[in-house]
Amino acid sequence: MSRFKAGHRVRAARQKGSRANTAETRATIPRSEQATAPAPFVNRNRRDSLAANAGSQTR
Repeated sequence: MSRFKAGHRVRAARQKGSRANTAETRATIPRSEQATAPAPFVNRNRRDSLAANAGSQTR
């Protein structure tokens, strides 16, 4: 869990949207990262769903 903390803080700031301070958000999120930002989130969810499916098959 501790590995994802830094990424989660950036992700939370991005999802906050207009309420977040735009200058602070621009400083923490480069344009190149913005384009590929959802990728780790999608991969993590896919991995969790695969693990859940594998666990349900062992019943």
